[in-house]
Amino acid sequence: MKIINAKAILLDMDGTLVQSTSEVEIVWAKWCEMNNIPIQSVLDICHGVRSRDVILEVAPFLDIEEQVELLNNLEIEYSKAGKAVAGAGHFLNALAPYSWAVVTSASQRVAYLRMEACGLKLPKLVIGSDDVVNGKPHPEPYLLAAERLGIATKDCLVFEDAPAGIQSALASGCRVVQVGGIDKLFDEVEVVIQNWEQVKVSGVDADIVKISFTELN
Repeated sequence: MKIINAKAILLDMDGTLVQSTSEVEIVWAKWCEMNNIPIQSVLDICHGVRSRDVILEVAPFLDIEEQVELLNNLEIEYSKAGKAVAGAGHFLNALAPYSWAVVTSASQRVAYLRMEACGLKLPKLVIGSDDVVNGKPHPEPYLLAAERLGIATKDCLVFEDAPAGIQSALASGCRVVQVGGIDKLFDEVEVVIQNWEQVKVSGVDADIVKISFTELN
């Protein structure tokens, strides 16, 4: 068993708390069809990355603001189709007394809609795509979350599933738990979990949360 103490827990949403991969890919497929863009060029880079940054990469000739708004509306249309990752709700409920936030590449509006639709507890702080100039894998999203919580990044523990998100968290100075997979995507990742049943929350004092990790049988 491994135990990590932290002053704040920061969590990605899509793929970490919400099973939304199929919905995200449906939205991108519709957008690609509208704009005659090869879907694979998007799927290769879209997970964990802001819509704005994906568009700039695959179709910089389009009106960026117009396309971001279009994608945001499509995401809202499909926001109720996702489901919570098994065990994520229990974990969030256990975090209630402590400092925690969601840091996502989705817009704030989409984030709240997805989490509400899944019945997940809503945090007091959500850092979305519309809150930062630079999205993941840039460290700005996690730096901003830590700043708004008033906690140093070295005292924050991040749960992330996508390479871009893990890079963002590590670059900000946070400690990182990788959600999903068997092997670490980056050497600096401290723990890899396959599901939330491997994670338990218990308090140390009013300011510190103790997270214990168990291996799968």
